[in-house]
Amino acid sequence: MTPKMKLGIALGALAVLAVLAWQTIEPGKWRNFTWLVLGFFAFRVAIGALRSRYDGEDAQQQDVTPDKQG
Repeated sequence: MTPKMKLGIALGALAVLAVLAWQTIEPGKWRNFTWLVLGFFAFRVAIGALRSRYDGEDAQQQDVTPDKQG
């Protein structure tokens, strides 16, 4: 499974949970709190995907640089 597919599945699951919360929880502070928590998790998923992408690029760049020992 590719990282983009994992990201899509995670964000899709959070979107489904957000729609379910919108449909089932009556308006008020609990619905707002639920949206806040789901938004926090979506932000963490997105940041984690960006971080892993940049970590992969850094590792590739380090493999290309010549070894300066010796």
